[in-house]
Amino acid sequence: MELQQARLIAEKLPVLLDFSDNQRYRIVNALMGCSEVARIQANACLFKEGDAESDFGFVLLDGAIRVENSNGFVKPVNPPALLGEMRQFNFEGSGIRAATVTAVEDIIVLRFSWSKLDLSLKALLNPEECEEFTKALQIHAWMHYLEREDEL
Repeated sequence: MELQQARLIAEKLPVLLDFSDNQRYRIVNALMGCSEVARIQANACLFKEGDAESDFGFVLLDGAIRVENSNGFVKPVNPPALLGEMRQFNFEGSGIRAATVTAVEDIIVLRFSWSKLDLSLKALLNPEECEEFTKALQIHAWMHYLEREDEL
């Protein structure tokens, strides 16, 4: 997958829908600047529930993944999807991954470090825009948390 095609998919992430075209362009620039396109084989684990070390996030560009946890929650996910955002907000006070994420088939992702994305965003956005992005990301994560807890 070419970077331009990956960029076009990333621009359609639901977490970015309420941003202006200019803001979305700069946010995706920040993401692209700290990401690499990766091909991941079917059945590979992207995150393991309980992991407290990994700083990685992913944007699912092609293929399908499955999100599941030990409480019986299972959800298939198709692109475009941002993965790994819940750990950024530590909903349960533990700082660990809330679910296991597995490739259902061969997938293509943007792989990035959340800490590098934060630095990249701060370089391309003003402080108010950074705060706006953080709030949008938190709402996005909160909705996933509620869905996982069967409260939606």
